[in-house]
Amino acid sequence: KEPGIEGLFPDQPPESRNRPHLFPDKTYYFLSARVHPGETPAQWMWDGLMEFILLANDPRSKLLRRGYVFKIVPIINPDGVARGHYRADTQGLNLNRFYDAPDRYRHPAIWAMRAVVTALSTTTKLKFFVDLHAHATKRGCFCYANSLPTYQQQIDNMLYPRLVAVNCPHFD
Repeated sequence: KEPGIEGLFPDQPPESRNRPHLFPDKTYYFLSARVHPGETPAQWMWDGLMEFILLANDPRSKLLRRGYVFKIVPIINPDGVARGHYRADTQGLNLNRFYDAPDRYRHPAIWAMRAVVTALSTTTKLKFFVDLHAHATKRGCFCYANSLPTYQQQIDNMLYPRLVAVNCPHFD
């Protein structure tokens, strides 16, 4: 099973914290959406991806499920979504600015996601972290990505959006 993460569920005693199983032979894919509540197209992308992954008889979906473990966070900022905010949480903070050093109490969703991703990166083959967004002035779908430290990581980083573009007519 995945190791426990200190402070992730502080109201539960350690023995009651059921952790997910580890799948050492599979690659892990972490997907999140709606850190900015007003970016509703990100929710549509998330919904479409989940619908596709769960198709029972599609050979591509079966292949993805066979090879990957999907860790998903459908709405990072549910309070902001519920209150109709565009970019902020209930404290007026843009949570996208706190991934480097989130505070457990002021940015609990970001803190928890960072803790989970950090744990997965040390115990599994975490290959992808995709955070879905939308843009107020761009059309279609696109990717922004980080510059990664090694040549092979950067190739993988650039290959992913290229493969998406080949398989999706709406991707720029």
